[in-house]
Amino acid sequence: MRLFAYMDSDAYQALLRNGRIIGSPEHSGFQDFAPAYGWLSDVMRGRIGQAPDGCHPGWPVFAWAIRNGLTPLAYDRENEHPKSDEPNGASFLVGFDAPEGSYLLSDFDDWHYVLNNWFLPSCGSAAEDLAGEVEAFEALCEGHGCDPYRGEGPPEVKNARRANWERIVDFPDVNGSAQATLWELKAEWVVLVKARRYSAVKGMTKPRRKPITSRSPRREGLITAL
Repeated sequence: MRLFAYMDSDAYQALLRNGRIIGSPEHSGFQDFAPAYGWLSDVMRGRIGQAPDGCHPGWPVFAWAIRNGLTPLAYDRENEHPKSDEPNGASFLVGFDAPEGSYLLSDFDDWHYVLNNWFLPSCGSAAEDLAGEVEAFEALCEGHGCDPYRGEGPPEVKNARRANWERIVDFPDVNGSAQATLWELKAEWVVLVKARRYSAVKGMTKPRRKPITSRSPRREGLITAL
């Protein structure tokens, strides 16, 4: 499957140098999401197998399959590049063909329920009528004296909160935004690399259009086929 990953210059150089990219909490700005990443890693083990040697067992590599109904390449073309305080932040968009069985698709929007440790209704966040399930869960939490949206609570609450989380991988929104997680991204899979900023490549600057100093001489009687 054709997938896409955003990389800064350091990550891209590591891909070239090591022949692969693996998940690394040390190089991530999202350490607070370790429990959610760990849960997703458990699901990956059950669906695509154990992490290969050298890969982090609880920190997968993230990529895009589809963004807002577009391929990430088309999305990147139609939307302004995200701003970053880092000079090389998200400098490259890397397209690669991941072999079947090497990745797990999940719904990007509903993934945020896992990140925030929230209760996810059985029909997902996009369902029109969520009130019944949500109210039942909130009543369960109230009965145990805990906050539905903060902390874990007793096992009954924890299990109820997580009961529907796997629907994010059972029903990924392939017409909206679907992400992919992998244990590793191999350099040999790469088919496309797009520099999203001229500063992504050392020494590359934005070309300047030469000023027009004079019109080209008119060529009478010339007919061209377009």
